[in-house]
Amino acid sequence: MSLKKHIALLSVYPPPFGGVSVHAKILARELSERNMINVFVTGGHRAIDDPGYLKRISDIRLFNKNIFWHFKIPFILALYSKKIKVIHCHEGLSVVPFLFFHRFVFKKAIIHTLHNQWVTERYNQLNFFSRFFTTIFLKDKKSHWICVNGNAYHQMLKLGTKKECISIIPAYIPNTNNTEINRNDYKIIQTIKEFKSDAKLIGVYGVRFAYDTNGQEIYGFHFSIDVFKKLLEIQPNIKLVILVPNALPLADKERVLLKINNEGLSAHVLTIFDNPIMNMNLFWNQLDIYFRPTTDDGDSLAIREASASGITVVASDVCQRPNNIKVYKSLDIESALKSLTEAIDGYETVKINDENFLLKLLKLYADKS
Repeated sequence: MSLKKHIALLSVYPPPFGGVSVHAKILARELSERNMINVFVTGGHRAIDDPGYLKRISDIRLFNKNIFWHFKIPFILALYSKKIKVIHCHEGLSVVPFLFFHRFVFKKAIIHTLHNQWVTERYNQLNFFSRFFTTIFLKDKKSHWICVNGNAYHQMLKLGTKKECISIIPAYIPNTNNTEINRNDYKIIQTIKEFKSDAKLIGVYGVRFAYDTNGQEIYGFHFSIDVFKKLLEIQPNIKLVILVPNALPLADKERVLLKINNEGLSAHVLTIFDNPIMNMNLFWNQLDIYFRPTTDDGDSLAIREASASGITVVASDVCQRPNNIKVYKSLDIESALKSLTEAIDGYETVKINDENFLLKLLKLYADKS
């Protein structure tokens, strides 16, 4: 069967600039170039940089607490089209009740990508209504789930999903032809270059301030400052840049700035808050090391992008990392110091041979059509 114009994507779309939304934007472009995408359903207003090739349904909020908001007529009609054979959803378990109608009434093939490893936790947080429909989907042999790492895969198996209905496909599609640069990008990169000077630059990136159910900061901004202070005593010719595109709430931003000031690190740490960079390749190219001290993770699009740019990456061991990543024990300052010191001193890592994850997606679309 021809896949032309048979795919619908259901996802957030930048802004905000996070791993899921950026993946969706790149995937939409790749599908459009192959004439495979029919509609892109997303929430929010059309952004200035929104590519003209996307037929987009705007002003639909996927995370509204009222589940019946998902049944807004334009939303349903956009996906009901007989042309659409596959709906690829990136919204996790929250929209499963909405997809139930498209799977079992409209007979669409459904593919869900889960972009983190919180499967069991998210399932247990569902209300009775949502859990009922989700349980049916988890055991439906004609629905397919994509996990970005092995931890999520094993949780899916424990929830009753058949292994033949699950694929492990990291959400990374090379964005090498990204030549976008706007005035804001230029200003940010110039600021970083001036700050870096002749020092080696370590970068920490997180899309927002986020916390797990235990109140632990997921992206590890405070931990990175603690590690950097100790590292500076060993390696005086280093600087740190912290990039947080969606730096809300204000109190969290102020706590980070206060910590930097109180530790006497203001001259050595640059913070870039509430300024998303359209072309992240520009950011990676300014770094010597990308440090990812997350306390939880999926696969991390940022890690794969930075690595593909030739940047040394040091990351926590909270999930399986690509084989060229220097891994340290999560929340262990001494372990992080050792890995960062080795990275600064030019410790060589094994070069990665990335699979073509886009081809795996395209084959899955073909199999499900």
